[in-house]
Amino acid sequence: RHHTTTLGLSAEELARLRDALALHMDAAGRVSLPKADKLFSRMRDEEIRRRRGSRSLSQLAAEFGLTSRQIQNICREDMSDMQGALF
Repeated sequence: RHHTTTLGLSAEELARLRDALALHMDAAGRVSLPKADKLFSRMRDEEIRRRRGSRSLSQLAAEFGLTSRQIQNICREDMSDMQGALF
């Protein structure tokens, strides 16, 4: 079996990473991770919700480069379903 360097990690570091991700692997040994933009959007949305009490919709929209409607939708989203939305 041929091993290549991945992400600049050593063989030991890759082994530790594989152990850490073992519970999340499919039968073929693959792990699915969310796209980075989804993670950044989630962080942005959490910040919008946090600031909603002290700022108006129009202030938040201007601050984050969104429309007031988008801010309303973000504030209304059900947080219990956020995990599924990442993938």
